[in-house]
Amino acid sequence: MRGVLVEYRAPGDPGRVYSLRGGRNRLGRDDDRDVVLDDERVSGEHGIITITEDRARYLDSSSNGSMVDGQPVIGDVAELRSGSVLSLGGTSLVFLLVPVACLPGGA
Repeated sequence: MRGVLVEYRAPGDPGRVYSLRGGRNRLGRDDDRDVVLDDERVSGEHGIITITEDRARYLDSSSNGSMVDGQPVIGDVAELRSGSVLSLGGTSLVFLLVPVACLPGGA
């Protein structure tokens, strides 16, 4: 499995699309993160999305906490499903799970 995060800004402006790979994907404001978010309310390393063959999980590693599907996640892990909404600082992201078989070349 792989994943995609779609940043939601406003109707008609979906923002950026971030590709996620299988394994660990670090999210935050620091330039060396896998997903770099331009939001002063986001920590340098805000969280980690881990994608395995059959599941995806979000680990909050921030000082301010996160929200997954409207539920607070503070220093804890939350299961992600395709369509889950992550709120980090003032940024909203929609998580989509993508089976590898759906990718070009199946890889």
